Amino acid sequence: MASYAIDAGDRIVWTDEGFAGLAAEHGQADLAEDALGRPLIDFVAGERPRALQRALIARARATPAKGPLELRYRCDSPETRRFAVLQMAGRSDGGVVFTTWFEAVEDRPYQPLLDRSTDPGPGTVELCAWCNRVKTSDGWHEVEEVPQADARTPAVEDGLCEICELLLTTRPGAGPRWSGPSGRP
Repeated sequence: MASYAIDAGDRIVWTDEGFAGLAAEHGQADLAEDALGRPLIDFVAGERPRALQRALIARARATPAKGPLELRYRCDSPETRRFAVLQMAGRSDGGVVFTTWFEAVEDRPYQPLLDRSTDPGPGTVELCAWCNRVKTSDGWHEVEEVPQADARTPAVEDGLCEICELLLTTRPGAGPRWSGPSGRP
């Protein structure tokens, strides 16, 4: 489990040991300390994911008495599928506490498209920031289903697929608490 919080001005005001450990696992050992005082939006890539993040923060702030939002998302690595939950709890001072944990983790064959430590090849591909599916000419697909014609993978641009955007912003019947991509686990 990893947690961090923003103040009413959307600046990161604290991170916990779980956050520091998760950052270190991803090769960002100094992130927990370096993030303090910076706007959260600095760490969200892509215009549509940024807009969604702002909307979700506003939603968490508007309903603190109703309890936290719980959002399902994927936080994959090149060799792992990680099914995660992000809880966003609005506070009376306008801040928001974010807590995330993995509900399930699955090993998979290495997926170079998800390895952001390598130099990208020609072209770009859009990856949904919430479900980690890749946009192709015929829709959104799991990364394993996308053929790669070049030995080097294209640059990845963070985006938001229409399904995740719909589920995260309007999911009928879910009320203000539960949203996000469905599926495993």
